[in-house]
Amino acid sequence: MTCLVEMTRIRAMIVVLCALLGLGWCESLAAQTVNQRQAKEEAIKAIPLGYLNPVAQKKTLDVLEKTTLYRRLPISAIEADPDYYRFLVRNPEVIVEIWRLMGVTKMVCERTGEFTYRCDDSAGTVSEVELLYGTEDLHLFWATGTYSNTLNKKPIDGDCLMLLRTSSRPGPGGKPTVESTLDVFLTIDNMTASLVAKTIAPMVGKTADHNFVESLKFVQRLNETTGRNGPGVQGMADRLEGLTEPVRNQFIEIVDVVYQRTQQALFQSSLLIPGSNSGKFSGVVPVSGQSPLPTSVGTPASLVPPANASPAQPLKQPR
Repeated sequence: MTCLVEMTRIRAMIVVLCALLGLGWCESLAAQTVNQRQAKEEAIKAIPLGYLNPVAQKKTLDVLEKTTLYRRLPISAIEADPDYYRFLVRNPEVIVEIWRLMGVTKMVCERTGEFTYRCDDSAGTVSEVELLYGTEDLHLFWATGTYSNTLNKKPIDGDCLMLLRTSSRPGPGGKPTVESTLDVFLTIDNMTASLVAKTIAPMVGKTADHNFVESLKFVQRLNETTGRNGPGVQGMADRLEGLTEPVRNQFIEIVDVVYQRTQQALFQSSLLIPGSNSGKFSGVVPVSGQSPLPTSVGTPASLVPPANASPAQPLKQPR
């Protein structure tokens, strides 16, 4: 009986971790074996701690100082418009609502603020997610989640920090390609690092890798559909019941931009225009209503904020 209860707790923990990791989103660029220790050190240096407000700094440091599980997911690349990809990263409820419309998930992702979401997988896991910081090529998410069911004496809690870095370049045939690197730091209450390493990490790692790659594949397919049938995707937006009106309008807007870029690229290709640069338009309106952001954030050498730092405009102001 004790063994059964312990296995139930372990499965419950896996659900929490997978739910947190799933929040966050082909081709795997590496069949490589990632040196997770080196990757962790590099990821920590890339966290823009000096540019975070005090509240965000504390959330970030709390996870980093108590990390029970770290993983770098497969570095992956997909064919996608960089602006479209960035919009979907900052508005994950759009993807979730499309999945709900398709009938493939019961998960709910509800926007609770300009940079916050509440997610419920309808199976006992509830998460609060916050976008702490974002630029064109770097996004830092923080999440806290709880799993509970009738078999557990007490809920299982966990916090998560996700660092998503992207880069874009022309791919085969001139189509834009987006490469993504996702680093995940997890802290789980009442769990030792040895227990995580022996019982949780192997299963969670494979599940997280699979979810990440499959989610990216879906984004690529959505990008392809948008390029071929932008008006149809815009029509679908009215059926995504869980979107706020600002997000729905931004989705319709970016879909039009991607559709026009794709059609112009196809037209230029058909005319064989030498040196044509498809997908670049002047005067394209921003895809997000967020405040202006720095184009880069640098890579602080340590987690200690610079003593005389003059932070660039943060994603959000301290509360």
